[in-house]
Amino acid sequence: MIPVAERNSWQDYFTAEQQKISQLDQQLQVAEDQLNHAVNQLFGLTQPEVDRL
Repeated sequence: MIPVAERNSWQDYFTAEQQKISQLDQQLQVAEDQLNHAVNQLFGLTQPEVDRL
C-alpha cells in the first residue's frame, strides 16, 4: 500500500509526464505533416494522388 502523500506525488509526476508526451505527440504530428507535404511537392503529387496512397 502506498501512502496517500506519496501516491499524490506519483500522480502529479504521471500527469506532468502525460502532458509532456501529449505535447511531443503534437509536435511530431506537425513535423510529419510538413514532411509529407514537402515530399508530395518534391514529387509533384496532386491531392487525388496523395489520397490514393
